[in-house]
Amino acid sequence: MTLKERIFAASDIKLAPLVVPEWGNETVYLKTLTAGQSLRIEEGKSNTEQASLLVQYGCVDENGKPLFTADEVKRLLEEKSADGFVRVAKALREHNGVKTVEDEVKN
Repeated sequence: MTLKERIFAASDIKLAPLVVPEWGNETVYLKTLTAGQSLRIEEGKSNTEQASLLVQYGCVDENGKPLFTADEVKRLLEEKSADGFVRVAKALREHNGVKTVEDEVKN
């Protein structure tokens, strides 16, 4: 196997469980973002846009399958409490080392 093949074969996408009390104590999984996803999130113009993309890309089931489409994330924002959404988005930021818009401005 060549070096390139070994790099592509390496398993670097990890899942971590997160219990969300606001969502009936359901367990969602935080996924390591791909490089492309991370870059798209960091291009976000606002914290809301970044958080929405984080939840869309990084909130998955136990098999790593995304839980929410872009439209479903919008529905979460309109129908569910801020506490649950913020809990998941914050955990995804920490899991992936994504900075907020304010953090970027400070640096």
